[in-house]
Amino acid sequence: MPKMRRTLGVASVLPGVALLLLGCAGEIGGASSGSGAPGDGTPSQPGSGPGGGKPPGGSPPAPSNSAPGVAQLRRLTVLEYQNTIRDLLGLANAQMPELNEDQQAMTSGYTTGAAITTAADARKLLDGTDRLVTAAMPNLAGLVPCLKDAAAAEPCARQFITQFGRRAFRRPLVDEEINRWMGLYTAQRDPAVGSTFSDAIRGVTMALLQSPNFLYRRELAPGAALKEGNFVRFNSYEMASRLSYSFWASMPDERLFTLAETGKLQTAQAIQAEARRLLVDPKARDVYGDFATQWLNLAQVVSSQKVDALNFTPEIGKAMLAETGAFVSDIFMAPNATGRMDQLFTSNKSFANGALAGIYGLGGVTGTALSPVMLDPKQRSGLFTQLSFLTMHGDSEGSFPTRRGAQILRRVFCQEIEVPQNIVVPEVKAPSPGVTTRQRFAEHSMNPCATCHQLIDPIGFAFENYDGVGHYRTTDNGQAVDASGTVQRGSQTLKFKDAIELMPELAASDDVRSCMATQWMRYLLRREETTGDMPSLGAVQKAFRDSSYDMRELLVAIVSSDAFARRTPAAGEVLP
Repeated sequence: MPKMRRTLGVASVLPGVALLLLGCAGEIGGASSGSGAPGDGTPSQPGSGPGGGKPPGGSPPAPSNSAPGVAQLRRLTVLEYQNTIRDLLGLANAQMPELNEDQQAMTSGYTTGAAITTAADARKLLDGTDRLVTAAMPNLAGLVPCLKDAAAAEPCARQFITQFGRRAFRRPLVDEEINRWMGLYTAQRDPAVGSTFSDAIRGVTMALLQSPNFLYRRELAPGAALKEGNFVRFNSYEMASRLSYSFWASMPDERLFTLAETGKLQTAQAIQAEARRLLVDPKARDVYGDFATQWLNLAQVVSSQKVDALNFTPEIGKAMLAETGAFVSDIFMAPNATGRMDQLFTSNKSFANGALAGIYGLGGVTGTALSPVMLDPKQRSGLFTQLSFLTMHGDSEGSFPTRRGAQILRRVFCQEIEVPQNIVVPEVKAPSPGVTTRQRFAEHSMNPCATCHQLIDPIGFAFENYDGVGHYRTTDNGQAVDASGTVQRGSQTLKFKDAIELMPELAASDDVRSCMATQWMRYLLRREETTGDMPSLGAVQKAFRDSSYDMRELLVAIVSSDAFARRTPAAGEVLP
């Protein structure tokens, strides 16, 4: 089997037109980090530059039994791409290129960018990038002032490639790359092509934005890989991007670039200080909402199919997702925020517009914008009694105990549920007059799949007070709702009369607290933990516990961990 090179080539370019180098999959079991000169697979300037070479003193020591997993090469997710374009080009509301939908990693349950591998994918990206760059041209002169002086054409082009390329690729360009991109500029200025200075800069910008160095989370910086025994430590430029994409789903800001340039993102203290800065910045709101959406599998709520009587629309679904993001962000970022995990389960503060207020039974809220509201504490307690979760995991009309209960077990307790082999799961009986949902599912649980249902359904029954879009109800099909239950978790017995009683029990569960740490770690790493990650996960869970379950400190602990700072080389990876 041939050895795999550590780098990918830059975009192939025809005069005046940038074409994506095809063949880069969105998730590859190869190196996503390290160092080397892009395009030829050879190390560039080994050991030189603050971003590469030997790690400075003070690097956080790794536990002796730590063996971090392989970092995946992946395309920017749609959210990451949009935010990066916003911050790179200064375009807040531009029409974005049509990227393939993100794909969900089978192990972690969190998304990675889908592959760009076909000519159709490349054409959509080319056309969309053309629109973006055309809209951004007035902004580029603000980023590189010499663009206003066409008389200084060639020196300015080199300056632009150096400065803009550093931000686009999230690392400095090496001389070979600068010369290659200058070759594109020169080819466009050739009389046979006849591009103006502005058009040539536009063509170079389009090519940079279609390069795998921009599109993929492939943070290769100048200098040799920071090898530590059998592992590789992410250098300062790589850490700058790992931090910014973890907390902002976007590129580093100038402060992170400056710290990377001086090699100051290699100590636990520096990493923690930057993490605390980033997590309270308004840009972090996107990450908090994205985590909640992915954690609870809410993304498709907008296209939920509901009966006409529930008056559900895609616009209401979008408002539900916005409520989720605002609610979680508020726990992290409100003026008096505590960041405590239990608020996810027990807070009755939320955000609603006129449509959501109607479902909640609130008065005084109108319009489409979200406003802070206090929900009835006898009916609502935290995220799982809010509309996005109940709608996404409800039936077309009423509740769906198995679906809601399975989500709690999988995503809140980190307990996977697999249907036993050679068992055909029968359909639940259709609703009939006078029979409640709970009665139908209780009968269903007596079928051959009883083992699973007896584990899942009791938790799902806690949400019987909520119909298919989350309206609170006390009767179901003419009968009184029974939302009580008992759940056995090891030596712990959880008893509740409804979801309002269950939520504080979940918030106080050690299993749930450990799972929360695990879920955030999977989200930030975009992979499932391995055996070698257990020392890091254990340290993260301890830090979470020591902080009285402050999720802000949980995130700081994750990005300070060995699993975040180092990686195992991929199979076949060639290191200098």
